[in-house]
Amino acid sequence: RRLQRLAAAKKRQRAASALGAAPAPAAAPRPAAEARAPPQSSAGQVRLVNGCIVRGPPPPPAPPPQPVQAEPALCPEVEAAIAIALQDAPAGETAAMETQVVASDAGASPRAGSEASQGWVPLAWVPETAVLPLGGAGSLNDHSSGSEDGKVGRQSSARDVVNCTPLRELILARLHRERRLWHGEDEYERRVRRKCLRDQLCRKARDKYEDFIPRPGGWEDYLRTSQGYKRTVQWVERKIHEVVANEAAKRRR
Repeated sequence: RRLQRLAAAKKRQRAASALGAAPAPAAAPRPAAEARAPPQSSAGQVRLVNGCIVRGPPPPPAPPPQPVQAEPALCPEVEAAIAIALQDAPAGETAAMETQVVASDAGASPRAGSEASQGWVPLAWVPETAVLPLGGAGSLNDHSSGSEDGKVGRQSSARDVVNCTPLRELILARLHRERRLWHGEDEYERRVRRKCLRDQLCRKARDKYEDFIPRPGGWEDYLRTSQGYKRTVQWVERKIHEVVANEAAKRRR
């Protein structure tokens, strides 16, 4: 029987080889992961986004955030000057002072290239509503109480500074008529310099003629008198001529 089975197997092999048919190999089993994979679409991949099936290509990755450029830091001297100016200035002029100081430090001012602007030194700015005691910080109480020999000291109060409005208007009107000052500058630069010179001349006139100014009316009553008006106008004219001469000397140099 064993020999018969072997002979039958050989016959079958010969018949298969004669017909040219090879034995079909057994199909490999599909993996479980591949069987559960979602079907691919021609439109793109199938994704699960927030519990929803989304078809299509994935979105491009977000660009990396750009680094924020830090502002250039000011030198300690400029920062100290800005801090002092902002402490002394009134609230209305704080923003304008910050803009002018930062623009001049960064070199962004359109008038920085003119030689006259570079050679001109700004005059001292004085607050219009500040209390300015004479003779130091501790002289306010000394002047108000009086000295031992009976002489009452002079004291500048906020009311006296406010009463200087007619004087400031007089000086500013005279500066507007003066055509020899800063003729090479634009209108903005001339307006700033006129205001600065007006404040300085007003302070000097207040210190010079304080003994002649009546306390109740201030400069308004003093300028209504013929002698006071004439004396003040002559003094203002003399000071303006001095400024014109100094500017002419700077241009000659």
